[in-house]
Amino acid sequence: MGVSFNLNQFKLGQNIGELMNPGANVIQAQVLPSLSTASYYSAGDVVTFGSTTTGDLPQVKKISTGCGMGVIVFNMKKDKFYANEIVGVALDGSIISMWAATAISRGDVVSYGTSGLGTITSGYGLGIALDTCSTQGLCRILIKCAVPGTGITWF
Repeated sequence: MGVSFNLNQFKLGQNIGELMNPGANVIQAQVLPSLSTASYYSAGDVVTFGSTTTGDLPQVKKISTGCGMGVIVFNMKKDKFYANEIVGVALDGSIISMWAATAISRGDVVSYGTSGLGTITSGYGLGIALDTCSTQGLCRILIKCAVPGTGITWF
């Protein structure tokens, strides 16, 4: 699915939700307890804070479109996170690998939709594309929540 690069003899590949910068801004959060038992979140899902405040950790819920406040990070042990489970959430300043649903150019302001990332021209986006994707595929994103989609040239 992703662009393979040779990190070592095992030829590890890039994964959706994988962090690309060592000093990433990541917090631990709890999946919203009210999530239905048949539903789950995955790496690369865009989330915002949940409306409940019980427990010690901030709670997050997945959004279907828009900018959100962060992205669930890749976890080598699990790929599905159910109600009450703990997830890592990458926030502003993190560089993360996400699925691009359409062609994206480096420097485009991108937003999240049901099929993946797409370029926006108005409103607010999740972040800025660091790669050019000519078709669907993995693209590195600098998370910069609520970045305006108009009137700014990033690169």
